[in-house]
Amino acid sequence: MCAFTEDFIVACASRIKCRVLNIRASRGVIRSGKTEDVYLHTLDLMQQCEYHVVDGSHHLHLNNPERVAPLINKFLNAPSSKL
Repeated sequence: MCAFTEDFIVACASRIKCRVLNIRASRGVIRSGKTEDVYLHTLDLMQQCEYHVVDGSHHLHLNNPERVAPLINKFLNAPSSKL
């Protein structure tokens, strides 16, 4: 269970101005329901959010780093946009 309220999470997400890379495992912890709805809403609120769903479980980055490394490298090597 999250210690933060939905309103707090949404308020924070809407204020994020930097580039954000979000990689989600297809078989991760958040599966459906209200928690997923809030999670997806926060992604929409961030001004520069790059979002990917990659095949794998919660520990995708540990078990299959070859699936996430190219996405991370591309994100880190992309020119930063200025707001």
